[in-house]
Amino acid sequence: MGNLFGIARSSVCAIVHEFCKAVRQVLMPEFIKLPEGDALREVLQGFQMRCGFPQCAGAIDRSHIPIIAPEENHVDYFNRKGWHSVLLQGVVDHQFCFTNIYTGWPGSVHDARVLRNSCVFAMAERGELFPPDTVEINGVQVPIMLLGDPAYPMRSWLIKGYTDTGNLTEQQRYFNERHSKARVTVECAFGRLKGRWRCLGKRLDVDISTVPTIISACCTLHNVCEKHVADFVHEPRSNSRHIQTPKHSVKYLTKVSKEENCSEQRVSPAGNFLQSFRANQRRASLRRRHRNTANPSWDSAQQEPRNTHLPQLSE
Repeated sequence: MGNLFGIARSSVCAIVHEFCKAVRQVLMPEFIKLPEGDALREVLQGFQMRCGFPQCAGAIDRSHIPIIAPEENHVDYFNRKGWHSVLLQGVVDHQFCFTNIYTGWPGSVHDARVLRNSCVFAMAERGELFPPDTVEINGVQVPIMLLGDPAYPMRSWLIKGYTDTGNLTEQQRYFNERHSKARVTVECAFGRLKGRWRCLGKRLDVDISTVPTIISACCTLHNVCEKHVADFVHEPRSNSRHIQTPKHSVKYLTKVSKEENCSEQRVSPAGNFLQSFRANQRRASLRRRHRNTANPSWDSAQQEPRNTHLPQLSE
């Protein structure tokens, strides 16, 4: 970007950081917030209709965001997978949108500890997370709740599946199936997030103090894209224990329709930007080459080569 527009790399970094900070301060409160009123009822109905799980207001989980090892306390950021990361805890609705995020903890910290230090846990323990509306199911009053994996503690507002010891009843297995189907939405949301913002899928080469701001900005823009039904790129899977840098190629940013005999390609917004960026790079390189040589330049008005000592490029 700096070479393309003639801006110093430090200026580009400053602009990116200012943009992320503005998104976090201005847009994040508007696009990332816990559902209330009609929005909450829509989420409850969405999980009920899509996953068959009642009284579900969201799914909660965490994801590791790769980072460059910080200079101080780098051991704390070394996770069990074998690389340095920062944790992102997210609560997701039925439409893969984040309703709450909490990030900044080192990758070696347990999920339950991150949860206990989050505002979601504090609000839920005070009874302020969701309204006290209950629904009677098989003679039991079921409150509004979140769904989590076995790493989280069991609470009245946080439900996890039965531990499979090989002796589960048919009803318990059925509950686990419905629970897993609803909870997987948060894992899908993380995949869609990293598919849109590739910087979260490779090591963030920024100071550790700015990592939470960048993550928050990406989550906010992810919600904007989801609300406008924008395309995304699936996060590539890798069997390596190290993070693989994604291949920034147009073929990874292009979606081809699965219909038979269909040759039309639908390029995502990220693909359009990348194509435009590369075209501008080629034009800038061509201009530099013409300025540094005495080769004939092309006059678009006369449609013929013109020899000049200092080439004059047409606009």
